[in-house]
Amino acid sequence: MNFLKNMLPKIYIILVPTMHSTIVYAQLHYKNRVIKQFDRQIFESAKSLKNYVQSLERESNFSYTILLACGQEQGLLRSCSHQEGLDLSSVEKVCYKNDWGLYIDKDGFFELQKRYRCIGLDLLFSPYSLLTFEHKDMIEKVSGLYLLMTPKYLVAMVFKDEKAFFSELLQVPEWLVQEDGACISEHYIKDIEQLVQQFYKESANKMFIESIIIADAVGLEVAFENTLEERLFVEVTKRSFSLETSLIALANEELECL
Repeated sequence: MNFLKNMLPKIYIILVPTMHSTIVYAQLHYKNRVIKQFDRQIFESAKSLKNYVQSLERESNFSYTILLACGQEQGLLRSCSHQEGLDLSSVEKVCYKNDWGLYIDKDGFFELQKRYRCIGLDLLFSPYSLLTFEHKDMIEKVSGLYLLMTPKYLVAMVFKDEKAFFSELLQVPEWLVQEDGACISEHYIKDIEQLVQQFYKESANKMFIESIIIADAVGLEVAFENTLEERLFVEVTKRSFSLETSLIALANEELECL
């Protein structure tokens, strides 16, 4: 079956929930190449979403529906065996190296499954998992604040010696998409300043942030990096990334382990 899958086109359907709608990205792949890119679509109606996903599934005998779970009911486990103030029996968790981990509230997880039960989900990822995947090579080398910037969310984690100490997920307001580039940059800079202040306020954090490493799906100019370096006195490294391409790569890595 795996041989057959590798010889035939596969379509990847990515769902990104927002408060009142679902954003859909899709790519058709053949032998690790993108042979068709579908325009991004936004759906508020469950019926319209289901009809569109079904039309995409007809593009190939093999389809994978991937959900990026962006709710607030998730976060970091500094220890996979214990988390102060959190009942581990109430969450689903993924552990890294039997040390730290990520969790999602079971009730929130079931609500997501219920919301998309008419479609069916093959894979579900946390934005923190996507950040860890996208930055995995740098995390092994550099301690600092790692960011994943998208038009809808700003995802943050702090790593030191490959161990996570802090996480936060901020939703980007919908009105921001109507603003110019300078306004958008300023909004993200203020959010990042807030994240750094929040990190320092936590008594358990005794690390000084000297580096900020950014994966940017927004397309901000170089001036953004310069301003951030001047305001926070840190070294900033930023590169562009594609949300859908990164999620598909993460999905393929997961599917290889099944």
